[in-house]
Amino acid sequence: MIFNSGAEDFVTALGDEASIEALKKSGVSIKEGSEYKFRITFRVQHEILDCLVYKVSLSKMGIHLENDEEVLGSYGPRSEPHVVEYPKNDWYEAPKGFMMRATYTAHCKFTDRDGKEVYLDYAYPIKITS
Repeated sequence: MIFNSGAEDFVTALGDEASIEALKKSGVSIKEGSEYKFRITFRVQHEILDCLVYKVSLSKMGIHLENDEEVLGSYGPRSEPHVVEYPKNDWYEAPKGFMMRATYTAHCKFTDRDGKEVYLDYAYPIKITS
């Protein structure tokens, strides 16, 4: 996660179960009103990755709030990593205001276009702070 405000970027590895468990425990803290975007770095090793899709479901206190789906594209195998940022031309803005300061849960999936092949599936808390 990279920030437009000069705040320190949040970087985590998702390559193994231990890293995902650490993210699930620690979560991410975002200052209310901050502008941010996601940067994903990954390698494709053997076959073309056809239509990588990122899906996220956001909930607060067990209540589903929204779904978002971002088509990241298709990528061929190569030795150096692919880097994708989204949103591509804009920034997300963290909610602001007293009622929005809370802990949310983001459930994320990387899938193929049909959702049949799941490459990665994880969840983590997001804390909106003042």
